[in-house]
Amino acid sequence: MNVFNSEVGVRDEPRGSRMGIGLFASASAFGAQVVVLMVGHWWLPAQEDTYYAPGPAVGLLFVALLAPLSLAVVGFGHALAMSLPAILLGRLAARRRPPAWCWSLAAAAPLSLLYALLAWANGASYPVALLWTLGSSVIPILFGHHAIHRAALGGPRPRRRLIGELTLGTAVCVALAMGLIALGLRTGHLKEYEPPEISRTDAVGTWRIEGGTEVRLAADGRASFRSLPHIGSTLGETEFCDGDGTWSWRGHGPDDRAAVDFTVQGCRDARDRWTFSGTRDRLELFVVIGDPDSGDLYILRKG
Repeated sequence: MNVFNSEVGVRDEPRGSRMGIGLFASASAFGAQVVVLMVGHWWLPAQEDTYYAPGPAVGLLFVALLAPLSLAVVGFGHALAMSLPAILLGRLAARRRPPAWCWSLAAAAPLSLLYALLAWANGASYPVALLWTLGSSVIPILFGHHAIHRAALGGPRPRRRLIGELTLGTAVCVALAMGLIALGLRTGHLKEYEPPEISRTDAVGTWRIEGGTEVRLAADGRASFRSLPHIGSTLGETEFCDGDGTWSWRGHGPDDRAAVDFTVQGCRDARDRWTFSGTRDRLELFVVIGDPDSGDLYILRKG
């Protein structure tokens, strides 16, 4: 005999089974959000100089190899910490005044305040952490309620139907994100980073890292260096050198970017090429010592 719940007008299925489906749906929805963000990050052109670091496509390829396990861990972790408590609190409050999903979204606010506080204690910006925590919880909570309601109505293979809905929704969101990025590039609201166009005269002057390296480039090609980083005699180590030397202009260095070559007298293996970066108003001179993936990045600014 089917027993109907007079409050919601659906069959009274085992609550544990329904909550399990809600947990699965919330975790899947959060994982889908991560997929959309990853694809959007990969599609979005670099807004700042990457200093020859690998682009997001490399990281996306690496993550894709571990995607099933990673998304499952992240999704269920978020569902257990945020979605499930909010859904339970919402359903409890809805016994007196429905709908439950409104109460669940309200319950997500204090939970977000708590988790944002934990992120702030670990060095994150509190407002940014709060927005991310609360914003990323809305869809998983709503989809969890949708799954619980669908399970209560009954029907075969509810998980398969939920996966189909989520797959379609993810594909639509990915297409929408890519379309918005393409539109932003076409209209000029999004612009890919381009290094500044400079001349040899712009290189003349003092370049420094506050409290560290300082390079003085004279118009006649002479230079003086303090704590100039270079590849050390021991593999994988960076050493520093003081002294005088020369510099030469390279109008078309790596990737057709302006660069300079340094030679320091009496400093072993201190010859290196530094590349210009930054913007026209805030010029930078940088080098990566060692492997571009894990080497030491040094950025000098003029002034």
